[in-house]
Amino acid sequence: MKTDVWEEFRTPADLAPWKIHVVTELFPPMTKEDYSRLKEDIRKNGQRVPILLWNGMVVDGLNRLMVCRELKIKPVFQEWDGVGSLVDLVVSMNMSRRHMNPSQMAMVIARIRESERAESRARQLSALKKGQEKPSPSGPNETDGKSDPLWRRKMEESGVSETSVKRASAVMRSSREMELSVMKGDLTVGKAESLLKTLPEKTLLEIDKNPEVLKAVLSAKSCAKKEEGERDVFLKPEWERIPPGKNPIVQELETAAQESVAWIYTPNYRLSDGISLMKKHGFKYVRSIILVRKTEDPSAGSRIDFVLVGRRGVADCPETEEMIEMKDSRSWMEIIMTRKKLELTSCPG
Repeated sequence: MKTDVWEEFRTPADLAPWKIHVVTELFPPMTKEDYSRLKEDIRKNGQRVPILLWNGMVVDGLNRLMVCRELKIKPVFQEWDGVGSLVDLVVSMNMSRRHMNPSQMAMVIARIRESERAESRARQLSALKKGQEKPSPSGPNETDGKSDPLWRRKMEESGVSETSVKRASAVMRSSREMELSVMKGDLTVGKAESLLKTLPEKTLLEIDKNPEVLKAVLSAKSCAKKEEGERDVFLKPEWERIPPGKNPIVQELETAAQESVAWIYTPNYRLSDGISLMKKHGFKYVRSIILVRKTEDPSAGSRIDFVLVGRRGVADCPETEEMIEMKDSRSWMEIIMTRKKLELTSCPG
């Protein structure tokens, strides 16, 4: 029996009579080391956790089943009772015990989102007998009208930004091989998105036909590893969604170049969180740019926010405080980038 599923992550074809439910692909494949530890544990102690089945399909415990087959141990099964959401169940059984990097977490959340949509459509389609309209593939009713769907809760709990989840969703729609590479930890969602935008269409088609093509592309890119990533990262975190004192995992900062400058928009009342966010991703706070914007109510005075500037490595960056009056419709990013081009604000990476 083939046991290197952590390398190829393909659905095993020799687990008959059991079929593999698509929900088992919500999480990254088990690493070779973890699989070996699981195998040794079952060899010594037997299979202590049942494999969960539903209608003859494995929904949780695929690795345990593979180990049992390999060790010629009769597996122990338990049938799911069908109560509630299968996606909710599998996520609750696996989310906390998995060790994932930010990109893997973003991809998992994107997969949870798609699975919730599929569950919602299935439930709505079953209601057609009652005369309801056929649901659209996506839209406001994609999660049965839930205002707090599972994928969003997990995104907030993990600190992954919605931007990273959207990138992961884009990768899922565009390239199966890149999706699998992100899930295995070989590729970040930011890098995958960049490859989708820059590689020729012919190369992208070849990647999904032959996984070795992607390996070759990544190998060539790794030769310039120190030069990878953005030199200037302009970021506006979704502060309204981040609880005070919490620091999200931000893909843009994770994948920035080793010598880079971060420009992080931060409201006045979240300055300490903004500086902590920088430190978490290896950036040293250098200075602040004060943004002053007049409010519609003259008696209320001006609104003041900040752009925190930090460096990673020895990237050059002025340390003088600065104030920008927001007089027109341009965003703070446009103003700063224009100044950089005019060399009024010089922060070369």
